[in-house]
Amino acid sequence: MKKRSVSRPYFTLVASLPALPHFTQAERLPINRERLQERFAMLDPQDAELMERAADFLAFQRHPAARSEAEMELYYRKLCEVVKHPTLLALLQFPVNVRTIVAALRRRQAGEPPPKPGEPWGFGPWVRHIEQHWEHPDFKLAPVFPWITQVRLHLENQEALALERLLMNLIWQHVERVVPGGDFTLETLLAYLFKWDMVLHWLSYDAEAGRQRFEELATGVLDDYGPIFQ
Repeated sequence: MKKRSVSRPYFTLVASLPALPHFTQAERLPINRERLQERFAMLDPQDAELMERAADFLAFQRHPAARSEAEMELYYRKLCEVVKHPTLLALLQFPVNVRTIVAALRRRQAGEPPPKPGEPWGFGPWVRHIEQHWEHPDFKLAPVFPWITQVRLHLENQEALALERLLMNLIWQHVERVVPGGDFTLETLLAYLFKWDMVLHWLSYDAEAGRQRFEELATGVLDDYGPIFQ
C-alpha cells in the first residue's frame, strides 16, 4: 500500500454520518453496521482498503482467546509492515500497549514468574521494558501511562465493569487526541470507525456478562464480535 501524503476530502461522506455520543452516554447505535458499510462504499479504492484493514484489526483483537500470543504478534507485525498511514498506525498502537500492560498485570497477579527471554506473552514496544521491571508494581511505566495504577487496582479487586469502562475511555481519549475532529478527511473516518466500535461494544455489555468474562477481560479482551464489515 502506497503512503498517501494528503488525505482526499470526503465532505459528503463525513457530513452523512450521525454524531457519536460518548460510549457511556449512548442509548443506541446512531448508525447500524449495514448503513455504515454503505457510507464507506463512497471511499476511493485505496482509502477503502485502509479502512478495511482498520476494521480487520478491530475484529482481530476481539478474539485473542482463539489465538496464541505468537499469532497475535505475527498479525500485528505484518499489519504494521503493510500499513504506512501515520494516523492509522497511531490508532493501532495504543490498544496494543493497553492489552500488553493488562496482560502483564494479570499474569503477575496470578503469581506467574517473569516471562522467559523470547517467550511470547505480549507485543508492542514495551514488552522488553516490562520484562526488565517485572517486580515493580507498575513496571516503572506510570510516568508514561499514569492510568496503570488504577488498572492494577481494578484487576486486584476484580472490578470488571470499572476496568472495562476505564480501558475503553482511555482508548476513546486517545482517538480524540490523534484525530481531534472537525475535518472531512480519511483520518476523521478512521476515528469514527474506532469510536463506533466502542459504542457497539458498550451497548452489548452488562455487568453479569462482565463477571462471567472477567478472565478474558483481564487479558485485554473487550468483547467477541465478528468482523465489522462482513
